[in-house]
Amino acid sequence: MKNCEEQLLASWILGYNRDHIVEFEKFNFYPEIFSAVKSVKEPNIMAVAKKAKVNVSEVAEILKSHLPFAYDGAYRKLKEEKIKCMLVEIAKNPTRVERKIKAITDEMEKLTVTNVKPPTDLAEAYRLDIEQRKISQPLKYGLRTLDYFTGGIRNKELTVIAARPSIGKTALALQIAYNLAIQENKVFIFSLEMSGPQLTERIACRLTEISHEHLKTPKFLTEDENTHLNQFIGYMEKTQIYLNVVEGVSTLSGVKKYIEFYKPSVVFIDQLSQLKENRRFNSPRERFTYMTNTLKSMAMELDIPIILCAQINRSAQNKKPTLADLKESGSIEEDADNVIMIHQDEESDNETIDMLILIRKQRNGVRDVEIDTVYRKKRFKFDEIDHRG
Repeated sequence: MKNCEEQLLASWILGYNRDHIVEFEKFNFYPEIFSAVKSVKEPNIMAVAKKAKVNVSEVAEILKSHLPFAYDGAYRKLKEEKIKCMLVEIAKNPTRVERKIKAITDEMEKLTVTNVKPPTDLAEAYRLDIEQRKISQPLKYGLRTLDYFTGGIRNKELTVIAARPSIGKTALALQIAYNLAIQENKVFIFSLEMSGPQLTERIACRLTEISHEHLKTPKFLTEDENTHLNQFIGYMEKTQIYLNVVEGVSTLSGVKKYIEFYKPSVVFIDQLSQLKENRRFNSPRERFTYMTNTLKSMAMELDIPIILCAQINRSAQNKKPTLADLKESGSIEEDADNVIMIHQDEESDNETIDMLILIRKQRNGVRDVEIDTVYRKKRFKFDEIDHRG
């Protein structure tokens, strides 16, 4: 509810929806700021801070959270919470029930009113977006050509990383996630196939150059390998790395709760086929459609980028994959803003494998870009091949 209070306060201070202020008696998380907004005739950041006796920076932080499209949802949640409290009050003190029921009915009627908002001022909205881009540090994939053609990772976008099973989509997603985390971006990975220690072991392979096979049986590690492993564990313990692995959460509603509570910078979900929801679907296609459509809406509503791993049909094994090779491709192709595919020409047991990273879809950019990389299998690491020389 804290985020909901922030959305309403920010909107009211900026001059929007101020007729709603009188509908609330108090806010639980920001009582002083709410009282100030309610009592100041024309709320603004300085007047509210002075009246509430708080630092201007505290009010400024609330304004930074302003998302116009999130207002209606936040307003509804707070109104529903108010109605619940009114019902509890009737149970505790069943006097003047008719008057209380009338008050509840009035509140419920306000929720059914459709608020017709004026169309977006395109010029103003675009100017604000450009100004924000000038001061914000874009999130980067960490592969030079991929970042060049995509411009990096953007809020409100759903990006799909797709490959055949055991080709490296989890490895690529984890490599991107780790690179973002060590740059002090709060990264959450919802891992539906691997545990936190398993993912951490892959990072250990990348940083220590100890093979995965050796780490599986650590009692046989050499003295040098033990030294490197202990250094890695010490580094992970002492260094602030903003990488969080969430296990045991496989429903979209559970994912959303974590995002709303922890407010990460970027979310990774591995993978689509393992996502569930507490409802029945008539077919896998209907289930996938629901999942991708909801994830895209979630990225828009919560103003974050979501990166989703998905599988390519095995039938695409001997050719470069296209969007048509995605499992249940209709929903992914429609809902995803970006689709990045990984392709291996031939099966190989070598330690280094030539891999293509393909940009198959960009809603706002070029597509069908091919990026040559080498996948270092034992280190779970992709290195771009530099053709400039």
